Amino acid sequence: MPTASERLEDGDRITHDRYGLGTVVRIIDDHEVVCNFKHDLEGTSRVVSHLKLTKL
Repeated sequence: MPTASERLEDGDRITHDRYGLGTVVRIIDDHEVVCNFKHDLEGTSRVVSHLKLTKL
């Protein structure tokens, strides 16, 4: 299975089943990614598993 850094880059547009559309802010490690999602408060970031993200 590919790691987060093999699948995603900073700035990639993504979608998540629960949080919707977003942007990758930073890759933490092989499994976790910091993302900003469209429907969150401005300036709020979430740490999510890269396996739950789909790159657009």
